[in-house]
Amino acid sequence: MTHIIVVDDALTDRTLITGLLNSEFTCDVQTAENGEAALGYIDARRPDIVLTDLKMPGMGGLELLRSIKEDHPMIPVVVMTGYDSEQIVTDVMKAGAADYVTKRRLAEDLPRTVERIIFAKQNSMVSPELVHGIATETGSRLFSKSIYDHPIVDIDGNQTSLKKYKGKVLLIVNVASRCGFTCQYRGLEKIHQKYRGRGLVVCGFPCNQFGGQEPGTEQEIKEFCSVKYGVTFPVFSKIFVNGPDRHSVYETLVGKDSPVRGSVNWNFTKILVGRNGIPLARFGPWTFPAFGKLRRAIEQALEGSE
Repeated sequence: MTHIIVVDDALTDRTLITGLLNSEFTCDVQTAENGEAALGYIDARRPDIVLTDLKMPGMGGLELLRSIKEDHPMIPVVVMTGYDSEQIVTDVMKAGAADYVTKRRLAEDLPRTVERIIFAKQNSMVSPELVHGIATETGSRLFSKSIYDHPIVDIDGNQTSLKKYKGKVLLIVNVASRCGFTCQYRGLEKIHQKYRGRGLVVCGFPCNQFGGQEPGTEQEIKEFCSVKYGVTFPVFSKIFVNGPDRHSVYETLVGKDSPVRGSVNWNFTKILVGRNGIPLARFGPWTFPAFGKLRRAIEQALEGSE
């Protein structure tokens, strides 16, 4: 039984979220209308997951998150916000949130976010605050598919595969040229340059599924990446990362048997893959390449096999 506490000052939202969780999971859901009330339950029961609204009277969600991270650092906290601004989400993730969900997409995103956290905890994965955890050997044994054997096409139209990167640590990113997160190309290139000598390869897979933000041809994408951002890491031809036409590489990366399973939510979702081809961690678009949690995960993956 998974114990979850929902913290929200709006009764209608608490009722909606409780019903959503009970319809998807076998769980014990408790509710609190503010951060102060939630802390008493958290101290007494040590819930498996805390879901908190960001804006509440008294102790708000960010203050509650910081308090939980100080006293109970291994309890994953998901922040629910109606404000989808870069600064707010950056503050939330820097404070140690496991993830964030916008309230306008609660029905779509909250069950998948909770599912990933439950999966990580049940299968002995560590550091749930790394958004979707880094798999231990126990978690890795659950995943038997190989990412190396799927045929892919590079940005120049040549048939290839990821087999040439076997033994490397991969950071696989679904990229787009007209997205608010496109500036992350610069940070991804910096990570590629910093760690490639130790065995990291950043791999970009253009995708036009999110807001139609990658409409160009492969040649246009190649020129954009190289001219505007000086990208030297490998970029491949456009693919689908969700739905019935999802590329087989992404079916392996985020499909039902993956340790980091679940549909990709937006451009610049990052999936860290170990030297053995096992997905280790997953980071959303709001985890920028410069963020410490991503750098630490990369370094841990590199150090684990050096």
